[in-house]
Amino acid sequence: MKAILSGAIAALAAVDLVVCQLNKPILQPALDLDGSMETQLRSILPKHSFKVSQWAPGFLPSACKTEAQSQGFKPADIIVLNVTYDDCTGLPWVVCRHKNSVVSQNDLLTVRPHA
Repeated sequence: MKAILSGAIAALAAVDLVVCQLNKPILQPALDLDGSMETQLRSILPKHSFKVSQWAPGFLPSACKTEAQSQGFKPADIIVLNVTYDDCTGLPWVVCRHKNSVVSQNDLLTVRPHA
């Protein structure tokens, strides 16, 4: 699970920097969402509402495809979402998630750094 989530975060960061060219920093060190950090983050980070729209099947950012393949997953099994948070203006965040991920879509989208 950690590898999947780390891959999703890495793919998100790559898409953010290469495709969208947003001015959001890459999170360092990577979050350990399996450990105690998750509980701490959930308790202190502000909650924001968001809107989600799913990309059409067959469309996938190249960074997500590369990461999926490097982790041994089929690109066709990756779901791509545009996520627009209520406190952000402009381009949505692009999130790639494996269809069978043990991390729910809601958990993946509600725990995010305050940027």
